[in-house]
Amino acid sequence: MHAHSMGYLFLLNAKLGASQPSLALIDVVRRFIHNCDSRQIRLVPDRFANMCRRCSDYSIQLRRAELAIGLLQQGIGRLRPNEHTLTPLHMLLAKHCLLSKCYHEARAVLDRDVTDVANTGLVPVDILLYFYYGGMVYIGLKDFRRATLFLSQCMTTPATHLNAIFVEAFKKFVLASLIAEGRLISLSKQLNPIIYKGLQIACKPYLEIATAFSSYDPDHLHAVVTAHGALLQADKNLGLCKQAIQALYQCIVTRLTHTYLTLSISDIAAHAKLPSPKHAEDLLLDMTAKGLIRARIDQTNGMASFSEDTEDFSTPATADRLDERVRGVLLMNRRLRAMDEDVTCHPSYIKRTMEGGRRPDDFPDTHRMRV
Repeated sequence: MHAHSMGYLFLLNAKLGASQPSLALIDVVRRFIHNCDSRQIRLVPDRFANMCRRCSDYSIQLRRAELAIGLLQQGIGRLRPNEHTLTPLHMLLAKHCLLSKCYHEARAVLDRDVTDVANTGLVPVDILLYFYYGGMVYIGLKDFRRATLFLSQCMTTPATHLNAIFVEAFKKFVLASLIAEGRLISLSKQLNPIIYKGLQIACKPYLEIATAFSSYDPDHLHAVVTAHGALLQADKNLGLCKQAIQALYQCIVTRLTHTYLTLSISDIAAHAKLPSPKHAEDLLLDMTAKGLIRARIDQTNGMASFSEDTEDFSTPATADRLDERVRGVLLMNRRLRAMDEDVTCHPSYIKRTMEGGRRPDDFPDTHRMRV
């Protein structure tokens, strides 16, 4: 099988196209991916991607989406030339992790930033769905900052017309950004104006929720959410919206810590419009445990004291975090330099810049290659 991987691949494609879904066939594909020769597979990436797509469809038809996760993880390693290359299997893996609710299985792949879309059988819709499904996986993992990054990458993919993927991504982006940042992150400068205007029209109820959130009035936000409850339920975003409501309470408490050093728990409950002081105390404990605020509660007199972060940035843990960030920045710098060299040395780019004796800087932005 290893020596004749390309031949086996063509036979498997034919077999998958003429057979009914079965666990035995999925197992055959799994064994092939485990034993195949990566060098031969990369010569026919379209065929390999097509085989994995069919196997993915089979597992979904059998209502066993989790069966394809392992083979897709191995398939990604076989197909991509390096760990920063995007393949069609990335999208399929995120999709299956969502269907089976095994979000953690996709994290190792999603955490790797992609900077290359080499010849791996990739089509434009794969890129959109990768970032859309990836954003949903991060929402399932409660990593809302990373979720907003993926969803924004989905919507800012170069396009001239609005599509359904953009609309669904924007709906989740609005709610995820409220949870992660306490505000709606603006994409007006990054999106095509036509697409941005279309999103504002198609997602008006979600923008109303964001406007209500910015008022810092829980009652107003509850009223807007209730008014659009049927729509949120139909979009399957009601649970995410409830988390946004909880995030509003956290934002209100955080603002109070910036104003007061000491405040009674009953006053906190009144400011945040929580049902009772007990709810306020539970919220303070939860936010303190997560490191969102620094607070001490004196239960004898029902008071809460807030303090600033006393981190002196001299601990080994802080030094390790700083070192990791610096290494990450240096690695990204090397990648950007390599990408810049690839573009500037490309024959098409050289030919375009040399036409008429003009320099690259003389070309308008619309004529420059986008990386």
